[in-house]
Amino acid sequence: MIDQRTEEWHLMRLGKVTGSRVADVLAKTKSGYSTSRKNYMMELLCQRLTGVREESFNSQAMQRGTDLEPIARSHYEAQSGVMVIESSFVFHPSISAFGASPDGFVGDDGLIEIKCPNTAQHVDFMMTKKPDGKTLHRCRLKCHALGGSGATLFLLMTECQSAIS
Repeated sequence: MIDQRTEEWHLMRLGKVTGSRVADVLAKTKSGYSTSRKNYMMELLCQRLTGVREESFNSQAMQRGTDLEPIARSHYEAQSGVMVIESSFVFHPSISAFGASPDGFVGDDGLIEIKCPNTAQHVDFMMTKKPDGKTLHRCRLKCHALGGSGATLFLLMTECQSAIS
């Protein structure tokens, strides 16, 4: 298995629509496609033409999520009694220019998406009982693309944890 966020993993994803960017593909405004969609299309085009990816911005919140993901995975396993099988980039079985990197596989055919939101985002989720639109699109698309029967969204805060299926 090729570890996520390694150079080899980035090469597997080069020029392909990925689960983490599907919200950009779906983004629209009242007058048509959004700027994020147009920018993503150009980014993919350049990757396909040059074989090179540009370095992407990694915010403090994104780095926090990356750093806490192994801890969240362990919490999930302890709470659920289900082992998480880590995954690399998985190509869609019929769409060659699409794939996704689930945070893990659980059970016979389930997926897990791990999020480590900041306090405000976590409280918003606890109040609405709904993930944000980008996360929801990502979970649905990963299930469709990878053939999972469902996805578990696991949220971790250092003070409290919650899970929804």
